[in-house]
Amino acid sequence: PMLQQRDGLESLGSQVGAATHRTILAPLTNPDFQVTTEVIKVISLLDLTSKWNLQLNRTSCCPLHSHLQDCDGLVKKLRRIPCQSNQEFIARMGDHQCRHCGMVVTEREIDVEEGHCHWCEKVQHMDLRDVQQISSRKKIGNSCVPGKVAVAL
Repeated sequence: PMLQQRDGLESLGSQVGAATHRTILAPLTNPDFQVTTEVIKVISLLDLTSKWNLQLNRTSCCPLHSHLQDCDGLVKKLRRIPCQSNQEFIARMGDHQCRHCGMVVTEREIDVEEGHCHWCEKVQHMDLRDVQQISSRKKIGNSCVPGKVAVAL
């Protein structure tokens, strides 16, 4: 099952990564690395927001969408902070890239022999069908399907 999940992530990641790569016209943040897959960006963002404890927005249909709405507000505020040089930004990124999912990590966050990171470990415990639905579904209004993640990408 572990290998099957990893193969599923590589397959899904390569599909999304290839689609993402085609639309990139500007240079990569770190030209030494490949594009991080959309799938792992979604997984890591959902993981991060699930660690927050906040007051739920009464207009949101569920806790997930309340947390994402809060995230939207934070991103609007962050857009107003001063710019950083590419060198400053890259210095915080990490110095290794997972060859399975494309996440940029530090050396201690990656299994050098296996080439996968702790995000791949998280994915192994997920149902990748739900992740595929995240990438293919669009959220309509404030409705969501219980037990399924509906995120417009």
